[in-house]
Amino acid sequence: MNKSITTAQARMALTLFVLGGVCVLTGIAFDAFTFFPAINGKIITGIGVLLGGVSFAYIVRYLAFRKDPTTALRMEISERDERTLSIRRRAGNNAFITAMILSGLTLIIYSLVSYPILAEQINFDWVWLMLAVQVIVPMLVYIIGLVHYHDTM
Repeated sequence: MNKSITTAQARMALTLFVLGGVCVLTGIAFDAFTFFPAINGKIITGIGVLLGGVSFAYIVRYLAFRKDPTTALRMEISERDERTLSIRRRAGNNAFITAMILSGLTLIIYSLVSYPILAEQINFDWVWLMLAVQVIVPMLVYIIGLVHYHDTM
């Protein structure tokens, strides 16, 4: 097994963990002390939690690499396999196209719903719903694409 791969995994995990911790503490500080009322500390805290989650994934991968070097070598080779890369690219392309269509529809729907006459009649948080859809649907399209292309290619 290549030592530089495990070292790079550990370094990336540590870097993301530290950045995540800094973001979480900064977000908590913004919420507690309201340095800048225009900045929502929850957003910064959310970014920190995201970075911490990605850091956790790198840590798990690093530990798997250290535990079984032959599996790590096979994983590295399979990740660079042309077929695997092609499957990821096609699934990612479909998810991107889906995200772009949803973004356009979100703009259109929000423009219609925010019209003053309609906004008084409809009492629902459309922005939250559409943002949730924009996160969930492309992720599902990507996962379904990975499974589909893995079976057909």
